[in-house]
Amino acid sequence: MQDKIIKKLIEHDAQFERIEKKLVNHDEWFEKIEKRLNQTVTKEEYLSGQDEIMKILERLDQERIFTNEWIKRTEKQIEQNREDIIKIKQVLNLT
Repeated sequence: MQDKIIKKLIEHDAQFERIEKKLVNHDEWFEKIEKRLNQTVTKEEYLSGQDEIMKILERLDQERIFTNEWIKRTEKQIEQNREDIIKIKQVLNLT
């Protein structure tokens, strides 16, 4: 009878050791989560970052508009140059 009790106590000790290891692992996990939560940005920092992104996007949009206008002017000039070349070839009888 005493052997059964000792065997059961030994089994319980093993179970308690596994539980203790799990608790230690959970404590470490919670510490990591707490560190990450403490490292999160504040609402003001987030909004400041969003403002910077909006400024960059506005600048890119303006550059896109100016670039498109420049392309239109360049294409118009190219077409004018083609027409001039055709006229010059006709005058010189090169066609």
